[in-house]
Formats: sequence, structure tokens, C-alpha cells
Amino acid sequence: MSLMEALATGTLVVATRVGGMTDLVEATGGGVLVEKNDPAALSYAIVRRLADPESSNEVGRRGAARVADLYAWEKIAQSTRDLYDKAIVTHCSRLEKRKPSFAQRRALNDVNTEPVSSPHSQLTASPTRKI
Repeated sequence: MSLMEALATGTLVVATRVGGMTDLVEATGGGVLVEKNDPAALSYAIVRRLADPESSNEVGRRGAARVADLYAWEKIAQSTRDLYDKAIVTHCSRLEKRKPSFAQRRALNDVNTEPVSSPHSQLTASPTRKI
């Protein structure tokens, strides 16, 4: 979240190509990416950006505008809603596929209406039978 917060405030970020940081920086254009496990490249990128504050500020402003566009709460809410709608449609279509045919339902009804006999049924107490 710290990377996203920095981008949202217009701060240029220098990050390594690891996990979600790569996606955020590439999507927003609000920073510079260097390879992981390369301290020389990381320090060079930081020093270079500090040496050119005007360019760094411009990149930061563009990044902030892109973050506001991509990650505004309205967009996040709509994206979440879309995911839920898709999940509901998928779930309902799976239920429809599992719905038994008329012949299957009739066979199930025939099975369910046959009397069941078991050794235990003789031991069941009833109001008219004493055990």
C-alpha cells in the first residue's frame, strides 16, 4: 500500500521489479523500475531522479493522475460489483447444468415413494405397538 499511497500523492517512486510493484508502476507511469537484487541500479536510479527534480515532479504528477483514474473508489466499487455479477451468473449457470431432467426427477420420486423395510423398522415404537 505504501507504493500506491506514494503514487497517489504525486511522489515519483523507484521500485524493484518484484510482485505487484511492477504492475503498479507500469500501469501508472509514476516511477522507475530496476531489477531486483541490484543495489547499484537502485542507487543510480534514486540519485538520477534526485538530480532532476523538475522531471521527477512531472512523472509524479502523471502517476498521481493515473492512480486517480484507475483506482478511484467509484472504479473499485464498479469492478467489485462486476466480479460479483460474474460470480452469480457463473453459479446460476452451474446450477442449471446440474438440474435433473424430467425422467431423472420422476425416477427419484419413484424411489422416494417406495416403502422402506429394514431390520430396525420392526423395533420402532408406535402408539399402537408395544415393544
